[in-house]
Amino acid sequence: MRPTALLATLVALTPIPLDAQRATFLGIVMDSATGLPVQGATIQIVEQRITTMTDSLGRFRLDGVAGGRINLHVRRLGYTSGSVALDFTITRAATVDLGSFMIAPLATELEAVVVEAEQVNQRLDQVGFIRRRQVETGTFFTHEEIMELNPAQTSELLRRVPGFRVHVSGQVSSSRGAPSIRDGFNQCGVQYYIDDIHADGSDLNTVIPRAIAGMEIYTGTASIPPKYRVAGNPKCGVVLIWTRSGGKSP
Repeated sequence: MRPTALLATLVALTPIPLDAQRATFLGIVMDSATGLPVQGATIQIVEQRITTMTDSLGRFRLDGVAGGRINLHVRRLGYTSGSVALDFTITRAATVDLGSFMIAPLATELEAVVVEAEQVNQRLDQVGFIRRRQVETGTFFTHEEIMELNPAQTSELLRRVPGFRVHVSGQVSSSRGAPSIRDGFNQCGVQYYIDDIHADGSDLNTVIPRAIAGMEIYTGTASIPPKYRVAGNPKCGVVLIWTRSGGKSP
């Protein structure tokens, strides 16, 4: 980065005492992409411990600069830093217009997870997950919550729900192909759905945790949403799994 104006010394008509032989630097910092002034940029001469900041018009003023070799640094959050070396001698008090300094904005890349999170939220909204979470009585896990819990298998999430019992060496499926809920000394079956497809008899662990957009768990016939409540069905619980891509695994 180079100033567009050369250093210029204003010659005084009368002698100046030695301790007054200091310069004042003036300049402006501009955005190289837009050509607009940059407010809040830091201008610093490290060797002389002189620092200032640009105003709303990108202008700056450095007072009390002594002669010699100095390095002028320009920094602003969100921009590349720049510096310029200056070597000058002062024999009279001077005001020096350094002109404009152009600094380039840093490229900003959006995290892929941000876009993915928006897609997941849209899917949960489309399948009614968000609405049911507000009005229904059940246990709900979002993708973010599942990732925070970091389960090795999907069935581990059911262990966190009071009353659920996991069968067969950690798998959800029992010998009859259905998980169960312990209600006092009795047990009753649970039906479950993957992307709204009835999946009783399957192993829920075929759906890996990171593929799940949302999971709904209802225990007790009265808590089951009407759409999934079957009259005369002895099963007293429902598990709904919604995947991020609409399939069992990514």
